Order: sequence, then structure tokens, then C-alpha cells
Amino acid sequence: MIKRIIERAKPAYVRQKSNRYIRRDSQTVLPPTIILVGTADSGLYKLADSLGRHAGIKVHHPAFLSGLHTWYPTMNKQAGKPIEKSGNGSSARYVRNLLRDLLADEKINILTLDVLQDIEQYPTIIDTLDRLFVNARILYIFNNPLVEIQGNLSAVEVVTYAYRWREAARLFLDYGRRSPDRVFYLSFNPNWSSNFRPRRDNELLLMKMAFRDHHTVIRWQSLEEIGNSTDGLAQFFSLESPLSTAEFILKSPVSLDTDTQNTVIQILGYEMLIFRSIGVGEYISARGLEPHGK
Repeated sequence: MIKRIIERAKPAYVRQKSNRYIRRDSQTVLPPTIILVGTADSGLYKLADSLGRHAGIKVHHPAFLSGLHTWYPTMNKQAGKPIEKSGNGSSARYVRNLLRDLLADEKINILTLDVLQDIEQYPTIIDTLDRLFVNARILYIFNNPLVEIQGNLSAVEVVTYAYRWREAARLFLDYGRRSPDRVFYLSFNPNWSSNFRPRRDNELLLMKMAFRDHHTVIRWQSLEEIGNSTDGLAQFFSLESPLSTAEFILKSPVSLDTDTQNTVIQILGYEMLIFRSIGVGEYISARGLEPHGK
């Protein structure tokens, strides 16, 4: 099943007959690329480092994508029309041609994006991804925010972090709803799964958006679980050898007091429930709700 889903996410080539050659569509196809999105405390960079030790995978500098996103809108604004008038296509196609040469001709290129670093500019990151990385897959990585948030933060810092975490999660949940075949989600140490089997330590859960017309809102049923082992993750990255979860899954105790935990869940408990970070009981308790029928 995982192989079938991943095959659907590979770039589709549109061939058109010509009197001289068969031409691909106007989208410049980049070398195979997977973009890892998450927070610095989610295990994002540990996973990237672990992947970088496998043959055929090139992990690029952490600032590659964020720098490109900062530069591209300005370049498009100032040089977009001159580029189009020159007959070289749009500015996006011009940049894709540059990226085609910059990205390594490897089995997989890995780019990383710390979504909380500059959250104010990231609502426009989706436009950059759609324009410049048309055939890339996106993997949104998350850990339980109660583990990510450290106990030495002030109350104001905790609330700020929670709201930023929620904004980033909603941004990429909505992106997955609109692009279900190229956006995937990876949960480290999920609290539960849809088959309600016992949770194991150092576990992961690979998911994708199960797009259905009747889903007017995103709820936990919207995420389809497609793998809960490192074998599934190895298939996702086309690895020839397995991954060890001990290398990149962060397993830390929750250092927040009960009141602070409840505050965090009140802010982003809905997203935590969607990502399997908390159970329904914890969600109801933290929000001061009573179970149905009581």
C-alpha cells in the first residue's frame, strides 16, 4: 500500500509529439527532492542527519530553502516581467532551471525548513513550494509539543510557542488538504493510532491526507495512517538499508507542570488530537469538558 501511495506522488510527465522531439510539459522537472518541514525540537535535523548517512541521499544546508524563499519573491517582483519579455518563460521557470543545476543528481535531495524560525513569512512558503518545487514531496514532522516545549520557558513564552506551533500545523494541514498526493505527515511517539493498539516507545506514524469531498473541516479521520514502522519510512525515502529510530526520535519526559500542559492543550489540543499526540480523554480533561452523557 505504501509503495502504491508513494508511486502516485511521483512527478507525472506530459509528453507531446513534435516533428523533432518529444517535449516535456512546461514545468521544469527537478531532481528527486523531499522537503522536511518541522521545528528544531521535533527531530527534524536528527532525521535529516540520519538520512544523510545513506548512499544516494544529499542533505542540503539548513538555510537553503529559507534563503531561497526570502530571495524569490523579491527577485520575481523586480525581474519577473523582464524575464517573461525575454522569451525565457516565467521567473518561476527560470529559477527552476537554476535549481535543476544546483540540486545534486542523487536518488533523493533533502531540504529542511524550520517552520517556527520565521513563522511570519511562512504563510507565503506554500506559494514558493508550488511554484518552484512542483514535483517535490513534503514531509511535515512533528513531536508532541508537550515534549518540545521546555519547562524553563516563561508563561508568555510557552503561550507564544503554542500559538506559533498551531499556526504552522494548520498551514500544512490545509496544504495537505489541497495537495493530498504530495504532502505527508510523520508523527514521532504517537499517543495512539486508529486501530487503538498499544503504543510502543520510539515509534513513528506515517500519514497522508485522506481527501474526501464530505470533509468540510480537518479532523483526525482526515489523516490516513499508511505506515507505523521504519520499513515504511525507508520505502518513502527509497532507502536500501533500514533506519534506526533511536537515531532521530526524541524521547524526552514532559517537563511542564499540569496547569501549563492544560494551557498548551487548550490552545492547540485540536491539532494534537489530529496528529495523535494526545488521546480524547486528555483533550476533554484539559479543556474542562465533560464526557458525553455526564
